[in-house]
Amino acid sequence: MAVQTPSRTRRTRISSSQRRRRVARARSTTVRRHTASGALPEWRDLHTRNRKRKTETAPIPFLATVSLYRVVLWIVGVGIVLTLYIGHVLATADTLNALRQERARNLSLHLQLNRLQGIYDQHTGPVVIYRRAEALGLEQGLAYGPTIYLNW
Repeated sequence: MAVQTPSRTRRTRISSSQRRRRVARARSTTVRRHTASGALPEWRDLHTRNRKRKTETAPIPFLATVSLYRVVLWIVGVGIVLTLYIGHVLATADTLNALRQERARNLSLHLQLNRLQGIYDQHTGPVVIYRRAEALGLEQGLAYGPTIYLNW
């Protein structure tokens, strides 16, 4: 007596481990036909017995799964990023040194300006002007006279 398999109305994908469990369950519950000479195998039994068994393969190393082009691309990308970063750091250091030099120059120019303004003020101050005016023969005017009071 042959086992009737249920009709499949919808096909679904199953994993290989699920398939193995189903086959093992079917083998354990299969009713085999008996004849005078003994049990005859079914087509399903013949097919599974003659199937080549998968051999266990060694685990694939990580580098074997990665593409050479991808590795080269990553190395070039990392090299470019590092080059840009180092260039940025060096450019920033150069800019900082230039800024320090310009600040020192600015300070020295301010000191020079203050010194020159002091010399200019010494040469153009009121004391010098009055002394030169007296040397030229000018007389003091009203500006140096007594204070005038107005009574209203």
